[in-house]
Amino acid sequence: MNYRHLYHAGNFADLFKHLVLDAILVELCAKPGGWVFVDLYAGAGNYELRSPEALRSGEAAQGVDRLLAGSAKNPLLSSFRARLVEWRGGGSRYPGSPTWAQLHTRAQDRQLLCELQPDACAELRINLGRDARVAIHQRDAHEAVRALLPPSSPRGLLLLDPPFEKTDEFERLAADLSLANKRWPTGRLAAWYPIKSRHAVDRWERKLGADLDTETLRLRFSLPRLAGTGLDCCGMLLVRPPWGLAEKVQPALAELARILS
Repeated sequence: MNYRHLYHAGNFADLFKHLVLDAILVELCAKPGGWVFVDLYAGAGNYELRSPEALRSGEAAQGVDRLLAGSAKNPLLSSFRARLVEWRGGGSRYPGSPTWAQLHTRAQDRQLLCELQPDACAELRINLGRDARVAIHQRDAHEAVRALLPPSSPRGLLLLDPPFEKTDEFERLAADLSLANKRWPTGRLAAWYPIKSRHAVDRWERKLGADLDTETLRLRFSLPRLAGTGLDCCGMLLVRPPWGLAEKVQPALAELARILS
């Protein structure tokens, strides 16, 4: 694979994914019992947005930079933005999913992070490897579903966000979600995916939802002004989402779309 998330860190799709992730982690922390966050495509953990790669794509300037330049009224989006500002501390890095989870991880919580690519895994160990609550594995995500699930706690969240470099990525994602649903029937599952053909993704979502045979929530986020640039719409499928999540997240996503537009 040639995918490097540094080119896309902090873009509109990252903000969408991490806003939803943030809301689920807040819900998990509402109870005292420990939880486990499993990220099978962890990447480097966080990213320098003033790097040549990030500046070359310019995607962060159209994403997180716009969010930070504006203000947020929605409580969920406002707290998300405040967490980001506090973590950056005046710097120019952007937190990937493992770092967003780390912001919520308590003493009783754990993270299981997988990253197959050697360079990205080495960076991940530098960025999060000193945290005793975090276990890092350099292994294939599809193999990890069988090896790491179920984790030690019945509570938690599994995140799947493949790079979508292969033509069968949607089929592989569906297979991994189905297996994860069987192996961890009490965990919350989240899958992120790009949407380039809405009709094809509609069919994929409906079939997968029926196959899973449990509560699911489909979310989509699009920026029409990005049409024709390669990616202007993405989605997330949530399995066993927190109660009332849609009602909380949708107004926040609507305000985020206005800010980014």
